[in-house]
Amino acid sequence: MAQHRIHTLLHKLGLTETQAQIFLYLYQFWPKPASSVAKHLGSERTNTYKLIETMIRHGLVTQTTTKWVKHFYISNKQIIRQHIEHQKKQLAAQESLLPELEQELATLDEERLSPLPAMKFFQWTSDFSTLMNDMILTLQSYDYKLIKCFATNTLESQTWSKTFDYYAQPLIDYLNEHHISTELYLWHGILLLEHITKYADNTLLEKLPAWQSSLMIYIIWGVIYLLLFRAQPVGIKIESEELADTISFLFKHLGTTSPVSVE
Repeated sequence: MAQHRIHTLLHKLGLTETQAQIFLYLYQFWPKPASSVAKHLGSERTNTYKLIETMIRHGLVTQTTTKWVKHFYISNKQIIRQHIEHQKKQLAAQESLLPELEQELATLDEERLSPLPAMKFFQWTSDFSTLMNDMILTLQSYDYKLIKCFATNTLESQTWSKTFDYYAQPLIDYLNEHHISTELYLWHGILLLEHITKYADNTLLEKLPAWQSSLMIYIIWGVIYLLLFRAQPVGIKIESEELADTISFLFKHLGTTSPVSVE
């Protein structure tokens, strides 16, 4: 009964079933060679020897040599307490390294080439007013004198009454008042988008179609604004210098002063 209880306690203290059997056998009948331990366990000698070596490394078993044969024993009943105290010290040392590890991982996150950009969504006409104000604040913070805009301009969308100034008059007024130029790329067509033309004229912005799935993409330094005009407009703000640079590169190579086929 006592042996069963001891075996159970050893197992709860972190020893495996087999390690608990080895510990209890050597505590009662020490010192013993690996062959005797293996016979007691009903196990193969080589595997038993490997288990004993592991327990020696953990400080649970002591080794001695008698007549050129290795014998093993439990040195004292405090050995489990000493083993646990050693584990506690190791755990404390590991815990002390956690803040440094977490800081290094945070630095690694910041150094990633393609982090997930910060995004904000604007819906409904009331939100679109907030989006226009957000664009003005971004212009103010960067003190930028040139912005880039890509816009669709199909003949079908021009037949609808709403134009960009319906939503964006405060933004247009701010651009004009502060002499901020717009590098405008218009994707023209009748029903489909057929060619792209580059302009440098703020006055064109006002009457651009803002209906029938018209699309605008604004780039203000490292901030991108996607504007989709439908029955209710939708806007997305994306903060990513890498993405802004990529879209600017596309603008630069797609835009010309004369129509270019994109077929």
